[in-house]
Amino acid sequence: MRPRAIFPPLSSTPVVQITLLALLVAIVLVRPVAAEKSGLMSSTHPVVASFPDSPASRSSISSRGDTLWYGGDDGTGVAYEGGVWDWETITGDTLQGWTSVGNVDDWNVYVGWVCEDSFLVHGDPQHSIINGSDGMLWCGIHEDQADCAGYYTGMGYGNSWCQTAQSPHLTYTPMSSPLVEFSYFVDTEVDYDYVYVYLLCFDISNELIDEEEVSRRDGWGFTPQDPIFFSQQVHFTAIPVLTYEIACEIRFVSDHLWSDEDGERDSELGAFGLDDFYLSSGLMAPPIECDFETGPDGWTFGICPEWGTEKFGYLVGDSLWTSWIPPECGFSGYAYGVFHPTLPFDPIAHRTHVRTLSGPVPHSSLLPPQWSQPVVRGHLATGDGAGYIDYRFGMTYFPHYFDGCAVPQWSRVLWDPLYTPLTPDCTEFLWTPEQVPTEWDSVRFAVECEVRSTPGPLSFHGSPLFDNVQVGQFDSQPSGIEDRDEPQGTNALVDRLEPVRPNPLNESARIGFRLAAEQPATLVIVDSAGRRVRTLHRGRLPAGEHSLVWDGQDDQGNPAGAGAFWARLELGNGRSLSRRVIRLR
Repeated sequence: MRPRAIFPPLSSTPVVQITLLALLVAIVLVRPVAAEKSGLMSSTHPVVASFPDSPASRSSISSRGDTLWYGGDDGTGVAYEGGVWDWETITGDTLQGWTSVGNVDDWNVYVGWVCEDSFLVHGDPQHSIINGSDGMLWCGIHEDQADCAGYYTGMGYGNSWCQTAQSPHLTYTPMSSPLVEFSYFVDTEVDYDYVYVYLLCFDISNELIDEEEVSRRDGWGFTPQDPIFFSQQVHFTAIPVLTYEIACEIRFVSDHLWSDEDGERDSELGAFGLDDFYLSSGLMAPPIECDFETGPDGWTFGICPEWGTEKFGYLVGDSLWTSWIPPECGFSGYAYGVFHPTLPFDPIAHRTHVRTLSGPVPHSSLLPPQWSQPVVRGHLATGDGAGYIDYRFGMTYFPHYFDGCAVPQWSRVLWDPLYTPLTPDCTEFLWTPEQVPTEWDSVRFAVECEVRSTPGPLSFHGSPLFDNVQVGQFDSQPSGIEDRDEPQGTNALVDRLEPVRPNPLNESARIGFRLAAEQPATLVIVDSAGRRVRTLHRGRLPAGEHSLVWDGQDDQGNPAGAGAFWARLELGNGRSLSRRVIRLR
């Protein structure tokens, strides 16, 4: 077990304060670019984090005789042999080739005006316009685009989208109640992916002063041949007194699961289509009427700016992290933070979701199959917000050829299950991905994090921090090397929760998992609110493969009902792995 350690607060003596201040000034002067992006802040209330005991916490991973390690930035963002991502050596990019985006994984615009030919030229299996007219507004990804992006079910929509379509502005008549009308169809995951209707209010300087949510729609079963008529009036009491102009914005927001991208559902028509739009605002101006017969009729399209333009990865200096990370965690100098401390939560889904990728690691001249298995090592710490954070490791490789696309792409990220740290923690991790083919030319290490269900801005101490990260290539058939405490390509020493099959389920589903060592293990089914529905197992299990069946019932033998649930594997080492499962009836 790891010894419990508490790092004392920084000394408050004048000499130490002056020394620290001088050091901070020197860092800023010598590295102005790094300081600009570091997110350095004064810590008026240093957090003293207590890091719990954990088995295998001090694993010896500093050397492998059969592994070549890569990291750092060769000046072009590519890792080099012998390098390390320590965020100390700056060669032009302070993040040393790492990139991060939050909530919006794909920054492309997938909403706009379409006609019948728009679907024909992309080879779409579905291409009907609402009411058989000549054009409409549509949000979705075409078949050929989906093929080259690796979507499992082709045409439809993807995970973590936030697409916007905004109408022309209309002069607002004071004390009037605007009327919004249009015909539409929607084909989205119920309760998770929504089409929002907003009324935007602008002052006389064309500055946005308010947005009023008029409605949100989800569901499937609606078609262009059977559209829905939307009509709703916004009462004048909801309009700010300084409003000079109004506009309507249609906003589509999807979460990071269950779409055509991951194949968990099939949206045959895209997220939504809209036609015959009408917006009125009293007597000061004629209403806006758009039939979209020949074009977009003045509408503009994009992605949510508050999400899509925000970079999430940033540098954290030791003037901050030393207030809560003990020295035995292995951090030094600058570290890489996933979440910015002041980043607000997603106001719609009440969560913030971030994906970060390392710079590419070349395969070099090493030949497969022996020198093809990648492995990642480094230092990781989570702080006092750990209980609100889910994260997982992944790997993407190049080249990969998706079905129906002749152009090589980076593969989908091969993810491990979610890990939820329950308390502040630090670890020197060693991770080996599965399923990476031997023929890869380049790989990138990926981390996905999500903070959920807590109000206000993110706590800095809940942000996962990384330091001294390297990606290695090891000989999976070493000669004369005995190092059985580390992964050997089969990933046998990794706890894993397999995808639930079938999913969605009608009657029952099988849940498989693997334990790296004998330990206590609890497998439970919880609902979307986190309430325990069914305990499938509680007790010690040996290392190896295991499988249990959920029959769709709760602990009292009653049907659990339809909806979204989670299969959660709680392990004796403090880890918690989760897989989402949908019950249809």
